[in-house]
Amino acid sequence: MIKYHFLTLMVILLVFHGTVHGNRNSTAGTRKFNSTAVKPSARPNNSGASNVFDGFQFYQPGQAPKPGSRDAQLEQHAKKRLEAMLKRLPTDLLNKLRNANLTENITMQEVAKIPAEVFRILKPEVVKSFPNDTFKAIAHKLFRGQSTVLAHFLKLTSRHMFLDMIKQTATFFTAMKKRIPKDYAAAIIIAAKAHFGPINRWNIDLMSKVRLPYLFNGLSPQDFGKLPVAIWKKILTLKDQYPRLFPFIAVAIITIRLLFLVLPNTRCQRLAILKGVIKAFGQPNTWTIASDFRSYVILPYMDVKYLKLITPQYAAAFVRTYLKTAGIAANLPREAGHIILKKLTQVWGSPKTWNRTVINGLGVLRKVLPLSTLQNLPKDILKDSFKELGREALKAAQRAALGKRAIELYGSPKNWSAADLSAIGSVARSVGKSALAQLDSSVVLESLSNLSTIGFERQNGRVLLNHIKSATKSNWGQVKSWTSSHLRQLGSLVGGLSTSDVDQLSKDAIRDSIQTFRDNAKNLRKVARRKIIQKLGPDFRTMLANISDLVQDIPFQNLSDITFDDLDATGDSQPKWSKGQALKLINLYLDQYGEISNTSSSNYGFENIQKMGSLITGMTRANLSQLPFDGCIDTLTVLTARDDWSIGQVRLLYRMFKICMAITTPQNFSSITTDNLAIAGQALSFLKPEEIGNMTNETCREAIRLIGSSGNFNGTHIRAYQRRLIAALKCYEKNNDKNFTDDDILSFGKLVCGMQVSHIKRIPNDVLSNQLYSICRLRCLPLDLKKEIANRTKMAVGYPINMANPIQALPSETVRDLGPCLDGFTPAELNNLNPDTIRFSADSFNGEKFAAATKAVIVSKYFETYNVSRRRRATATATTSDVLSLGSDLSSGLTVADINKMDDATFADSVQTLGQASLTADQINALALRAKQYWKSVENLSPDVLSSLGVIMTGFNASDIAKLNLTDDDAVAAAGRQVWTSAQLTGLIAKIKSDYAGSDVATWTASHFLAIRNMIAGLSTSDLGKMKQDVYQNTADTLGVVPGMSLAQLQQLCSKAKSAFGNSVPSWDTSSVRTAGVALGGCDASDLSSLGNDAINVLKPDAIKLFPGSQLAKFSSAQIGQFDESQASAVTATQKSSLSTAQAQALTQAQQGDNYVTDSATSSPTNAPVNPTTQSSATAIRAGLSLIATTIVTALML
Repeated sequence: MIKYHFLTLMVILLVFHGTVHGNRNSTAGTRKFNSTAVKPSARPNNSGASNVFDGFQFYQPGQAPKPGSRDAQLEQHAKKRLEAMLKRLPTDLLNKLRNANLTENITMQEVAKIPAEVFRILKPEVVKSFPNDTFKAIAHKLFRGQSTVLAHFLKLTSRHMFLDMIKQTATFFTAMKKRIPKDYAAAIIIAAKAHFGPINRWNIDLMSKVRLPYLFNGLSPQDFGKLPVAIWKKILTLKDQYPRLFPFIAVAIITIRLLFLVLPNTRCQRLAILKGVIKAFGQPNTWTIASDFRSYVILPYMDVKYLKLITPQYAAAFVRTYLKTAGIAANLPREAGHIILKKLTQVWGSPKTWNRTVINGLGVLRKVLPLSTLQNLPKDILKDSFKELGREALKAAQRAALGKRAIELYGSPKNWSAADLSAIGSVARSVGKSALAQLDSSVVLESLSNLSTIGFERQNGRVLLNHIKSATKSNWGQVKSWTSSHLRQLGSLVGGLSTSDVDQLSKDAIRDSIQTFRDNAKNLRKVARRKIIQKLGPDFRTMLANISDLVQDIPFQNLSDITFDDLDATGDSQPKWSKGQALKLINLYLDQYGEISNTSSSNYGFENIQKMGSLITGMTRANLSQLPFDGCIDTLTVLTARDDWSIGQVRLLYRMFKICMAITTPQNFSSITTDNLAIAGQALSFLKPEEIGNMTNETCREAIRLIGSSGNFNGTHIRAYQRRLIAALKCYEKNNDKNFTDDDILSFGKLVCGMQVSHIKRIPNDVLSNQLYSICRLRCLPLDLKKEIANRTKMAVGYPINMANPIQALPSETVRDLGPCLDGFTPAELNNLNPDTIRFSADSFNGEKFAAATKAVIVSKYFETYNVSRRRRATATATTSDVLSLGSDLSSGLTVADINKMDDATFADSVQTLGQASLTADQINALALRAKQYWKSVENLSPDVLSSLGVIMTGFNASDIAKLNLTDDDAVAAAGRQVWTSAQLTGLIAKIKSDYAGSDVATWTASHFLAIRNMIAGLSTSDLGKMKQDVYQNTADTLGVVPGMSLAQLQQLCSKAKSAFGNSVPSWDTSSVRTAGVALGGCDASDLSSLGNDAINVLKPDAIKLFPGSQLAKFSSAQIGQFDESQASAVTATQKSSLSTAQAQALTQAQQGDNYVTDSATSSPTNAPVNPTTQSSATAIRAGLSLIATTIVTALML
């Protein structure tokens, strides 16, 4: 929303200088002045002008582009589009735009009809004649989000006007306590360079005039490197007396304190800033808090290398003086927090001895307090610190430790008061399900205002909600009587509503509390979310912007009820649609706006692309490649900022970037600038080594940093990293035997995954120590590199000369930093770890992925104790706190013996965590047996318990399944999420028919199918054939990813899909293909072999891996070659064995990313340049728009 505050500011600036007193209220709202979408068939005007452009101008005199240049081509494309726009305008309006004598009579309604692009070709005398009361509307059109246009506008203003606008901008955002958005700040910097020359020539006076501190997030890394030392010193040595003398500096002090809040978003900026600061003030080991140098704004965002240089005394003074300030170091990385905390212990001693003042003054550092500290803090100090500790982003192990301490401090939960619940704050979510069940219902109700803001997991939320139901029965009544007021009071606890509860709520109650449901949708089951949509009925169409992610639960059939006007009414608040929905709904835009390939269409520019939101991801590759060439910079900036593209689409965005930059050969990259790279964003991950090699050294290094930090490699093969690392090594002059530096590793980012063992050997010990935490948490890091890192770690502690078991000498901090790299050690080596070291590191292991053998040893060591009197090791019994500390991933390392030794309370509280773990058959069977023992019989398992059991229920045998209580939507849905054997499915379907949905599948509703989900594979082909057609359509996306279906079952589903989407599979639209999913695996060979590229591109990887191998083999080699990396990687070894040699080769190439998009694979844009040049500067055609904007401002200043 900050962008729109900026737009408002632009409007204010244009009416600010007192000469305009028109009726500001006469301007309609935002949407009134959006560019009007007009179909290409709209009626042309009857203008008698021989040339539609008579009376207009594209450039200032002498600024026309060179013939054949990229800008000249842009002009030609723009003329086609603008000609169509002008011809659609009424004749009277056209004459007013051509003749300044008539312009003063233009009305607000006429202004609303003028496309924004037309303003760039109006003559200055026309602009000066616009009525004063139209300027606000015109300004809104000109400044609607296009930062490149803003840059041109500011460049052409006078210096006086430029500086005045910067002053007003700085004042405006300071008053809102917000930053100028990055792209706008960058635009201002570009304009400032045009006015005052290169940044290395700037001085302190100019820094003050341009309000530089406000624009820091718009400076590129290269800009930071060029800032003179004098400016660095001035900015970071602001003294307390300055506010009284210079008001600007008073504001700057506030700004500087907040300066780095945005910088963690770009590591490149942060590195450049640190280097500039060190150049001005020396190495960090010389810094002191007492100096004039305001280093406190730098410290929280320093990389490990620099943090290790600061003195312990400085760290302590920094924390004591500044860290308690709200907002300081809000995004502090955990590894940085570990280093600062260690330095504090050298000054203040062990954290176990710190008092409440210190603990509460730690600010964000509380999130890295070790378990031993949380477990041993004195009771009086912990009582005063619970709420503060609970506010931090703690790991599961830390939350579990605090939950255990809460019970220790406050006693049995059944005796807790509302004050006790309030005191522990969000720690309440970690005390365990059984503890929450003991709470007094009246206490829970009294604490509702506090509990409603805490994000409880679904099952814990359900426990609390049951308390609320009990306590409010007399005044709220039954659930069916609850109003929207009641639901809003529940807040996050609505996630604990059962599907039956939702079904009882009235439409009005749901509609009027929809924001509460929207904010907590993730905790509701899909069946419950679908019921919310059903309750809303047709009203959902008018609430699209408000229901947000709930739109993904709109039945496929109901998508046809949505109109273009419904989508357009969301304005700039388009909800996040699923990819399948986007594929269908994007057609509403295509139908309304006309063919993309029509170069005269004005409807696919920046503004409308931005309004499409997530629906833009529904465009096919052909659609995307045909987006207009002119305006492509602004459009690409919007597209590459999204994070919901498929890998294939990201690759196409990169191709669009090259077209936009007029790049046809790798040699063209020699003219690419760092500013150009920012446009490509995540698509830079598809830069080829030879392209990187042709960049200038400065641009090349920036490209590597961007790829390493934000490149999209999701689902890609390791070779994708290796190829780009080769280019990185050349760019950083490390394609030799030189050692790597900290800056190298930081710049490479995720490209480190592409290293060879020989490269790891070239990382010096100090650098490896500094970067160990971040390197080891790269999910793409191969096992051979983990092994080499393990070997280097052993050598660092003296192996093999000084000790036989080096692992015993590893410091706790090193083991913590190694994390997933522990996979590089053998189980025998890991077994020598000190148990206290493992327990010290438990919180840092939460959420990380380990090999099964590593997990087994970690868990074993975690529970290991040492019996001093008997001088032997023993194993502690797992407690609730232990299982919660290990989390669902590490808990899978528990042995059957560990499971059998749990007491009943621990088992009951741990079921939900263990039910989400990746367990072996033996573990599942042991836990299933414990469940039957604890609840006496499977007949006693409530829907809530079944939901908690998760994968554990798959350990039930046929006799158990026959006794399950499967009468409730939530119980059935819980079972439906698991993967069952064919024998189990037979019993489950029998229960579903007898107890839940009925024996006749023809009577089953969509809700039934959504609930049984994976159990659908247990239905016979005859049963599947009875499914109603509308039921199939509304469950097709779920059916499309059901595992374990036979070919006969898939053939039945294909028949259903053909009835729903059309008998000719090759003619299906892309949304139907994606929705059908694995049902395609039952279609005929002729159907599959005829699918086009767009259809292949949208297949879900999760559906592809479920195809029978014989059916996957029906695709041609060319079709398989169209798979992107994630699709190709989904193919299993069994499926691959059914492919021919040519198909298998195509699949391997697709897996490794060798199937780059080519002109033959995707239609080339019909409006791409014919003879592109290598010029990459901003287009001169936009200068016309800047001229008009400048003239408007001039008119206002008169």
